[in-house]
Amino acid sequence: MNPATTAGLALIVGAAVSPALAGTQLWSQTLDQEVNWHRVSHLGTLLVATDDSVRCLDPASGRPLWQRDDLKQVGEWNVEEIPGTPLLLVHVNLGTVQARTTLHAVDLLTGQDRWKTEHLRGVTLDTFPVYDRNYVLTITTDKPGDRARLDLAALELTSGKPLWEAPFDDRTDLHVAESSGRFLVKYDLSGHQPPLYDGESLYLSYAGIHRYDAASGKLVWKNVYDVTAGEIKRGNAQAVVDGGTVYTSAKGQIRAIDHATGQVRWASKDFGGAVAQMELVGGVIYGRLGGTFYDKQARDWKLEKPLGVVAVDPATGIETWRYDGAKEAITNMLVLPEQRAVLIADQKSLIGLDLASAGKVKEAFRVKVEFKDRIGAAKVAAGVGKFLLGGAKAAASGGEEQDAPVAIHARPGGTAVVVGKQHLLAFDPAQRTIVWSLQCDAPGRAGWAKALVGAMTALTYAANMSQAAATGSTGYARAASQSIADYSSFASKRWSAAEGAGKYYYVLTNVTQGKEKGAGIVGVNLDTGKADRQVLFEEKEPRYEVDELTGRVFMAKGKNTLVGFAVQ
Repeated sequence: MNPATTAGLALIVGAAVSPALAGTQLWSQTLDQEVNWHRVSHLGTLLVATDDSVRCLDPASGRPLWQRDDLKQVGEWNVEEIPGTPLLLVHVNLGTVQARTTLHAVDLLTGQDRWKTEHLRGVTLDTFPVYDRNYVLTITTDKPGDRARLDLAALELTSGKPLWEAPFDDRTDLHVAESSGRFLVKYDLSGHQPPLYDGESLYLSYAGIHRYDAASGKLVWKNVYDVTAGEIKRGNAQAVVDGGTVYTSAKGQIRAIDHATGQVRWASKDFGGAVAQMELVGGVIYGRLGGTFYDKQARDWKLEKPLGVVAVDPATGIETWRYDGAKEAITNMLVLPEQRAVLIADQKSLIGLDLASAGKVKEAFRVKVEFKDRIGAAKVAAGVGKFLLGGAKAAASGGEEQDAPVAIHARPGGTAVVVGKQHLLAFDPAQRTIVWSLQCDAPGRAGWAKALVGAMTALTYAANMSQAAATGSTGYARAASQSIADYSSFASKRWSAAEGAGKYYYVLTNVTQGKEKGAGIVGVNLDTGKADRQVLFEEKEPRYEVDELTGRVFMAKGKNTLVGFAVQ
């Protein structure tokens, strides 16, 4: 067995970034009003909202591309993109007692409405594109709050024409949107998994499981049961459809439901905690128990126990084996069929579970992780000492907070990248060795939640863009025909021009640039583990957005100034 399975390994990485690779300011733009929010679109342009407008800026120069003064006081949660299309859906919610929504389908390139509809009832909670049927499913409610009755409507993507409507009568638990303010509270469905589409049906797992015919919107069947996982978001796994069975999880149980009738074939025992991930591989259902979740009440991330992995027979629901050896943290599962293992990480180790186990699960390997160096530290190299994954602590609001691994992402070439709030490493499952590892000091509590969100989303950006770019044969593209040509050309140029797309992970840490020090962004090369690009911010608690594809960073400076940086 490779020595790395029993002993810690770490590669020393440079604690400072070469000045030649330091970021440069591209532009600065002062607006006439305070910047409420800004966001990088999937085309790389910068969307900006003030009280009186939504506008779009060129990311290279900062010059305005378009501005809509009729779109006022638009919250970030009310703006959604449809990747693979030029559409930006802007929901303008009006009224409180008789709430209604005007939906603008804005062209990302021109800022003009492709279409507009006032057909929707209530306020919008979520949208879900069904590309090959050329429509977007909108989910609304006329009484937003902790629990609500929902309405479903399918709108044609190319015209906004209503295709069908359907009620969702079973009251559904809503969650506070993460971008919601403390005084103006916005509720949405972010605590649930998104709808699942299998080519003929839509499955909504908001209050049990509901199957709708995707063509007509007719309710085929429903099986109602409590799915509430306390205050945490996405504590239940996405449904899995396999042949004649739909597998769901809710409140610690896995259910097998007949695809044709909606009747429960079996329900597993209660595993005592959230089954937040399910994978059906090789005739076995693997479920991950517990993890780090967003708590809607505390508006922060927290660890939910018990932690572990369970293997279940998909024909009977009987537990084949259960693993509960994860300590004080657990990431998502990464099933590795070639290695016959399930890879997870806990607070201090990378753990491979033997897929051939029965009864009592066996660890195929356990790799202890140490970090001998870090970036953003006052001292480096010999003065730092050793830090275990999850063992580094940062000061936080009068106390101390412990970092922990959050997610595992598969990388091209067979490696897996494990990310924490401020930890990052690459692991080779075939060789069972750590390729590189890195710890980045957090500049302050405000940056930690941002880094955590980035850890779960940034590394999947390129994959999502690739999938969206492959929608050229969808119903939308066929229906849009010539009108999508400009968008396709723009998207293709952006993708082809993005050297090293998906290759970098950007983390907020302490940065030294010349004689100046402060909070900043460091780009870590995921192939080498080298922190070889950076940009220094002047703000103590920066509001920033990163375009992972091009290596640009956009920061709100003060109340009404935006600054664009290049970090490559």
